[in-house]
Amino acid sequence: MTIEIDPDLSKAANVCRGTRLFLLRCLFAFPFCLLNIPPVCFSQSPPELPKVIESQGSAVTVSLNGRTEATNIGGAVGPWTVMAVNSRFVVFEDFREKDGQIVFSMANGTNQVFPKSLEPTFADSKALYQGHTLKDILESPVDILGSSILAKAADPSYESVSPLLEPLSNFYTGTYSFVGTPTNYDKVPFEYGGKTPNVDPSQFDPGIISVRNERKVWDGLVGGWLPILRFVYPEEQGDWTELVAFAPFRMENGNQWMQPVWYRIARITNGQLKWVRYIDSYIPVPPREEASGTRFYEDLLNMREAWNHELDGSMKVSLPDRRLEAMSRYSLVRIQMTRMDSSPKYGVVDQNYGHTQHDGFQDTFNAETLAFVEWGDFDTAKRYIDNYLQKWVRDDGSLLYRGPEIGQYGRMLTNLAEYADYTRDYAILLKYRVRIDAIAQILLQLRQKALAINKEDARHGLLAGFSEADAVLMPSPERYLVPYYGNSTEAERGLGDLGNALTKTDDPEQRKFGTDLQRTAVELDRDVQSSVNRTHSENSVATCIPAIAGGRPPNEALARDGKAPEMYSDRSYAEMLFSGSLTYEQVHNIIRCRSTNNDMVLGMPSIASRGDGKKLDGYLFYAHAYGLIQHDFVREYLLLLYSTMAHLYTRGSWTATEVRGIDPQGISYPYATPAQAVVPLMTRWMLVFEDPRSNELWLTKATPRDWLMDGKKIGVSDAPTRYGKISFQIVSNLRNRRVEVSLDLPQNPVGARIHIRLRAPEGNVIGSVTLDGQQIQDFDPISETITLAAGSSGRKEIIVHYQ
Repeated sequence: MTIEIDPDLSKAANVCRGTRLFLLRCLFAFPFCLLNIPPVCFSQSPPELPKVIESQGSAVTVSLNGRTEATNIGGAVGPWTVMAVNSRFVVFEDFREKDGQIVFSMANGTNQVFPKSLEPTFADSKALYQGHTLKDILESPVDILGSSILAKAADPSYESVSPLLEPLSNFYTGTYSFVGTPTNYDKVPFEYGGKTPNVDPSQFDPGIISVRNERKVWDGLVGGWLPILRFVYPEEQGDWTELVAFAPFRMENGNQWMQPVWYRIARITNGQLKWVRYIDSYIPVPPREEASGTRFYEDLLNMREAWNHELDGSMKVSLPDRRLEAMSRYSLVRIQMTRMDSSPKYGVVDQNYGHTQHDGFQDTFNAETLAFVEWGDFDTAKRYIDNYLQKWVRDDGSLLYRGPEIGQYGRMLTNLAEYADYTRDYAILLKYRVRIDAIAQILLQLRQKALAINKEDARHGLLAGFSEADAVLMPSPERYLVPYYGNSTEAERGLGDLGNALTKTDDPEQRKFGTDLQRTAVELDRDVQSSVNRTHSENSVATCIPAIAGGRPPNEALARDGKAPEMYSDRSYAEMLFSGSLTYEQVHNIIRCRSTNNDMVLGMPSIASRGDGKKLDGYLFYAHAYGLIQHDFVREYLLLLYSTMAHLYTRGSWTATEVRGIDPQGISYPYATPAQAVVPLMTRWMLVFEDPRSNELWLTKATPRDWLMDGKKIGVSDAPTRYGKISFQIVSNLRNRRVEVSLDLPQNPVGARIHIRLRAPEGNVIGSVTLDGQQIQDFDPISETITLAAGSSGRKEIIVHYQ
């Protein structure tokens, strides 16, 4: 349907002059706009909404600011344009480019608000590289950008890291974003600038072509965390065109291989809506009729309801950083929409990523299952576990995939054990006993083979095998069957976690097997530490821990042979950090060595060891992050988090790339779901983190200091832990020198010490703490931590007083 709006009849001219000036300022003075005005707005309230008095057909009578006006679809009342009218709702929209809103005024008197966000897909050249050249960044062995950020007193932030690299936009397969639903096998790709195989908005506004060619498109979302894509094409005179697109939860003719997609193209001139077109999946060429705008909005509401239902069981968060809050939830949605029902997909559309040959990839199962378990969406996690163990694992533990990854076998066991511990569903371990036991046996057999090696050899007891499945395609794959430390650290954790879970089952034989696995994990950990110490002290560059037992540091080994097994050191290091089995000193060593040996940019690990230049190893970031937060590298953790948000994900539309190139003239690899899982996993751990090596539960261990500025709140509801679900709210009242914590623990005693860290703005030092009205002494002003003893339960009220 097309709406042509006569500017003489429209009331859109009431849009404030200040808004138009803001748009012009952003268009002609972009650096000022970027540095002084947050590019995403989730928190602003809309202008006062009209109150619907009466509606009939396309007409509506409303009250606003004490005046009653009658108008029709396409007309305006104050800053609000009427977009649709029916018996269920009236839709109003303001068309401010940056922070407009779509608001449904429902017949029951409630409002449903869909905020719009927007970010530029291009950079301010003056801010790029922090005054360095691209050549400096690519050739420097030191992470000069990351070290500069960490040298500042303030915590790393999105605003401090986002201008330093070009926004991600150049994917070598051309798929920049996509839409879809879990129930439909079709995923519809978008090129940069909003073109799909079926609809190109430049057909309706040819000016879009030049905006795309100049890479000046702005991207965003509608609805905060909903997968409703928004593309804005600005022009120099201040006019602009907007494309909004989403996949509704409906099927045509029950066809699961054709995903319907709504496209809404709107033209705004002189601050007014000039025209709008609604396209349902295909251009309306006869006999296909024009689509109904009302149906567009009906599907929009239904789509929000459907996605809310999909995430019903998950943890809820309310954060001072609304971008992070929305990106975390959006990423969980994007992972779900990638799948075909419960079947895993590493990517979408592109043959090498979205086709079936990668469905059995262990990283996909591990990252996605971990994300949904950690966020408490147990139904989704269980579907993924059922699907993978039924369809992708054989009875002998081998996989329907081209190559096994030994470290990821260990992580599979950790994920299965965590699901069982969080849900108390230990029966699932018995249901898939044959295949889970077979996976454990693969690790145990590799362990037994390694025990035959001389005890004085650094390889003694450590598991040799592929770290990266792609090694099976190398000319001499047997070269890569080596004892990567990540193989053994992940196996140690996985065997121990599974063993602990099996001891809680109803099967005596499995309980005994679990005890045996726990003992093996302890022995394997001992051999890992012995090997690391021996290899580290013997190698000629004694400052860097190698990634392979008995091997050399990656830079030294690869200087001799560019295809040496150390080329997969990036994966081994990530698995070492995720395992939780390293010491503080060992994690610090790996961070320092990678950041000074051409292997890190802005705190993000790279794949420089693979001989493909300094590209960012996105799908492994969450594993690296785990070691950072475990050992309290909080500022490094925040640097990685915000750099990931700004540079591993596309700006505005938040599509995560598997591997991202630094050079904007180069290419980045396609979207991959393990990379999409990074932000929700890191958000979860900064709020709720269970230490894998100690009986300690951390709350808000790594939140930014400015989150506790006066008046700010941090809220978490139904966070899953192995002790039950936990909720808390932290309210800063620093103006009165206090922070208030309300904590809801399970009614059963929590069998762990609970640490609550309050990283307040600098200069605020804890002086005293009360728990349920009684003063306590168990707090540490240095680490900014309050500790509750193991055995705590129920509701707790904590007031922290500052000196």
